[in-house]
Amino acid sequence: MPEPPPVSASFPRHEIPVLTLETFPGREIAEVLGSVEGCVTRSRELEPRADLSEILMVTRQDAVDAMVILALRAGADAVLGLRFDTSAISDGASEICAYGTAVKLAEQG
Repeated sequence: MPEPPPVSASFPRHEIPVLTLETFPGREIAEVLGSVEGCVTRSRELEPRADLSEILMVTRQDAVDAMVILALRAGADAVLGLRFDTSAISDGASEICAYGTAVKLAEQG
């Protein structure tokens, strides 16, 4: 059986910056709006040809996308401290959550 092709990583773009950092380099935080979470549930049943790395990458990005939607609804300019959490919610499904802190940034200048 041939090896699957390598996962083609893409750099995700969001409407607001999402950083793993606790601060925003070069910017002041004007207001902390609070924590935001985005959770996605996926079946553990994989298609025989499914590439697990690709599935996990897409699932994490879907969780970040859901988190960004909540941050935008809260009026955030950015999300700081991005982290992930995973859990089994049943014998056949797992949940991946992205979470961080939604913030308003101070005006520049």
